[in-house]
Amino acid sequence: MALARRGHEVYATEVTSRGYQVLAESVAGTGVVPCLGDGLDALNQAPVDGIVIAGMGYGTILHILDHAPMPYRLLPYIVQPMQGALRLRQALQARGFGWRRANVVEDRHRYYPLWEIVRGQGHRWEGEIPEELAVSPLYPAYLRQELARIPDVPALPVSQRNLRQQLKEAISRYDG
Repeated sequence: MALARRGHEVYATEVTSRGYQVLAESVAGTGVVPCLGDGLDALNQAPVDGIVIAGMGYGTILHILDHAPMPYRLLPYIVQPMQGALRLRQALQARGFGWRRANVVEDRHRYYPLWEIVRGQGHRWEGEIPEELAVSPLYPAYLRQELARIPDVPALPVSQRNLRQQLKEAISRYDG
């Protein structure tokens, strides 16, 4: 909505009729144009400069990216997953996306990574731990949140034990 207030044309999409009703009510009077449809198809080829995909899980984000109509495939995207961020990073790399900018945002005492990505350009994704997010002062809190999601049990698979250890090491590097 901040972009709409600055005079930019902003579209918001929703896939269900009920969700669209809620969206339309919440953006009424803001300058944001609500659209009903699946992902970017809802934009009906409207000219845009960039796309924000935020507030959903990594699977939905990947669905939107994978089914993006041709005019939108090479645009920059801002992605902000609500869950599955580490899996999203791996999937973005496999799909040929690089990152330009990275940050961590806070909403209601939860921490979420945010990346500006572009297909075939940008920085490579390095390692399992998203150290590109270290530019944010919220990075240590985000790492602690990710660590808390992995149970500390003896029967944990090796890959999860390794990830726990990498998160602990990254926390010690960036915390404090």
